[in-house]
Amino acid sequence: MLNNVLIHAYTKRGNELKNIQIKMMIMAIVIAMKIVIAMTQTEFHKIATHNKKTKLYKMVMILL
Repeated sequence: MLNNVLIHAYTKRGNELKNIQIKMMIMAIVIAMKIVIAMTQTEFHKIATHNKKTKLYKMVMILL
């Protein structure tokens, strides 16, 4: 059922859908990597000094 829907969506919108999925995957991987790096305090300091305005920084600061 789900495969048929996906195949239909791919044939209908093709590359547009693939690009969105690839971008979402890349974003998820990047966010996951940033969180893993943030787990170690020394690495967290580097991220904090580079991206003070990012949501990740605010989230991690709230968690700490």
